Amino acid sequence: MSIKSNTYYELLDTMKERGCPVCLLLETYSDRYIDNLLYESVNDSNLRLKLVTSRGFCIEHSKKLLKFGYKGYALGLSIIYKDLIDAHYKALNTQGTLSSSRKCLVCEVLEDVETRLLEELVKNIKDYEFYRAYRNSSGLCMFHLSRVLKLSEDKGINETFLELTALKLKEISDQLSEFIRKQDYRFKEEPIGIEADSWIRAIEILKLK
Repeated sequence: MSIKSNTYYELLDTMKERGCPVCLLLETYSDRYIDNLLYESVNDSNLRLKLVTSRGFCIEHSKKLLKFGYKGYALGLSIIYKDLIDAHYKALNTQGTLSSSRKCLVCEVLEDVETRLLEELVKNIKDYEFYRAYRNSSGLCMFHLSRVLKLSEDKGINETFLELTALKLKEISDQLSEFIRKQDYRFKEEPIGIEADSWIRAIEILKLK
């Protein structure tokens, strides 16, 4: 019996939740990384140099940092952004430009995590326990499905992901139809069932990037 990685079990647990398991875990990892950055690493000179080189954070992670600031991390953010503001000021005054040699640091970290998660999916989808958990999950969003299909060189694995995704899409389509039908005044007395959040699941599975 082969030893399973921590990533395997993280995916297995996350598949119990609603939504693309890769998206959900990336959200968890990003929060964890930012928390560690602001709590333990603000005085790491090498890390702060990387941040200055990147000129800051992308729009998505800037919004997330703002939320962390309101949760008690204002000092850590102030230390980081003092460097960034000074770097921008210097660049504008000496170079007249804001060129950057690297992308958002959080994005860089998450790209590596994302690849590891997708590789784990491809590697284990034929494992019965993993397959059963994935079959019963929300499945991958369209963006991460396309990434898996590009990553895998196994036709059988790709067909498995495509078949399971098709089943999920049909299920959501049927539930959307039922939700729409019950909005008609003629059927308003009928109780809303599992179709109640079908529109949310539709948005989640059709995410593109």
